[in-house]
Amino acid sequence: MFEKFTATARSAVVDAQSEAHEVGDRRIEPVHVLGALAKQEPAGGVLARHGVTYDAVHAAIARSGDGALDGEALGALGVDLDRVREQADAVFGEGSLERAGRGRGHLRFTRQAKSVLEQALRVTVSGPGREIGGPQLLAGVLAVDDARTADVLTAVCDDPQRLRDDVARVVAGR
Repeated sequence: MFEKFTATARSAVVDAQSEAHEVGDRRIEPVHVLGALAKQEPAGGVLARHGVTYDAVHAAIARSGDGALDGEALGALGVDLDRVREQADAVFGEGSLERAGRGRGHLRFTRQAKSVLEQALRVTVSGPGREIGGPQLLAGVLAVDDARTADVLTAVCDDPQRLRDDVARVVAGR
């Protein structure tokens, strides 16, 4: 299937792994593909028209991640996460606590992330193009029912449905 991907779409799939690593996640999810696409054209331009920027997506992913420390849960145990973070920053440098959980190496795609690729292929086959590009991959992200991606889009997008409609027009060549 990857032979149908444009260089831009391939790059977005690779960058999704980097996105997951950066926020300390253990698997590649659709939201990481969204983050990678927000940095690229033409998908990034479509996203930007709806208020979706890479910085906003990246920050929302980091706040929603499975690699993020849960301050509320730690608070229930009597641990003040903000105080721990301040102490770690003072001793080890700014952002040290967040960096500590970031590993390297290959991450696996979740079932939903694999569905993004399948949906992108379906969109391509049913549309006028022959290659899976950034817009088709973005259509795949938007087609997959994923709670974390929906939460991130709700947080950063002015109107997720209008974004979906816009992506559909771009993919159809209109």
